[in-house]
Amino acid sequence: MAMTKLLPDAVQWHEGMMMSPHHFQQNDIYWQEHLCHRLRALHPHSWGLLHLRYSLINNMLRISEVDCILPDGLSLQCSTATQNGGTALEYDASGKCDNDGAPLRLWLWVRARGAAGALADDPERRYNPVLGARVSDENTGGNEMEIERLQVQFKLHLSALSPSDDSACPLLELRRVDGTLRVTAYHPPMLRLDASTFHGEQLSLLNKLARLNQSLWSRVGELAGGGDDGIAPEAVRRLAGCLPLLSASLDAKLHPARLYPVIAQLVGQASSIGTQVLPLYMHPYQHDNCMPQFQLAFDFIRDRLALLESRYQLLPFTLDAAHAAQDMGRFELLLPASADGTLIIALKGRGNQTEQQMAAWLEQAVIVGAALAPMLEKSRFQGAVARPLTARERQQCLAPAQLVLRAIDNLPVTPQPGAPMAFAPGQPLLISGPRAAQMPAQILLYQQRAAAPGEAAPVHD
Repeated sequence: MAMTKLLPDAVQWHEGMMMSPHHFQQNDIYWQEHLCHRLRALHPHSWGLLHLRYSLINNMLRISEVDCILPDGLSLQCSTATQNGGTALEYDASGKCDNDGAPLRLWLWVRARGAAGALADDPERRYNPVLGARVSDENTGGNEMEIERLQVQFKLHLSALSPSDDSACPLLELRRVDGTLRVTAYHPPMLRLDASTFHGEQLSLLNKLARLNQSLWSRVGELAGGGDDGIAPEAVRRLAGCLPLLSASLDAKLHPARLYPVIAQLVGQASSIGTQVLPLYMHPYQHDNCMPQFQLAFDFIRDRLALLESRYQLLPFTLDAAHAAQDMGRFELLLPASADGTLIIALKGRGNQTEQQMAAWLEQAVIVGAALAPMLEKSRFQGAVARPLTARERQQCLAPAQLVLRAIDNLPVTPQPGAPMAFAPGQPLLISGPRAAQMPAQILLYQQRAAAPGEAAPVHD
């Protein structure tokens, strides 16, 4: 970073020096600039808005309360319309902002500190000399007197660019739409999240963050199935791991720059949902206009989470106890009407049972619709055959990596022409095999939820 302005040297204090106002002024300048320099070094985003209240009636914009720190370190507060040297903090935007044109920003502007910064007749002055209220001597509690003070002179300025790099702070962005002046969703540089509350419930960053936090906790809980089956999709588990940090960051006093990496972590974990694993590219934090960055991240997270809205539901097969005496394990399930084409089943083992053991049992099992089971018992055909999922099928299922899945394609039960299909939607499906140590404890149909009436079927990217 280039040094555009050198820091002032300290005043040399010594015995017998001829004191003048210059010494105290230069000492004040020295400490102000050194303090600002150190704050910028520790935190590059150490300026911005703390609080704002405004009203816009017709074309008259009135700032009733403002609390901010300028880039040069000057703190500004205004809580009445008659501060600022007796001039109301108002701005008449009549004739400003072209209809449907580019938006303009409203800046709180203070003149830079110059050689005549407190000269009453200088229009470029930074301060207004005023006579303050009577104050007492704290040592005695009495001897009241009026103290001459320097009140910062500030004004409102409407333009696309800042009137000063060091002594102006944007407050609002205005745009004229259909002849009406409106405040846009622009968020100025902020020092804390609740500085955005002047935008109201729908637009402020703090409220959007609160809604995202509530939505994620609720949705991840639903998608995890309450945590009782232990088979929440891996992507959901990753998102769940980010939620404590997100909720801990829901602090009104938190600087937006500290929130940004938290949201970036959520974006990274949300990218594991779906087949497009490339996450949203996130640029470094932009202090002068942070909301577009946050909004892109919020939208990305919601879009990825929407891929899980119609996740696969688990429909358990029933283990038929009547065949236990025959040393046979027979699992049965009435297929949903939408269960056509390729079925996906999940196998849950018992104890230390391995995937290889359950897969070996499934290779020997007969998989067929209940109506065709008697026919296959008299033939040498096995019916449908289970196979491992392809990489794309696995990604589309959004299933946890530890879940044992197999695909069952609906094919003719025999190679003969006109042979019936192995199973039919809305009919019982049987999976039968020897009751051995390799038999899984449970078989479940990994079935995608049916779309609601009028709702488009979900499409995975």
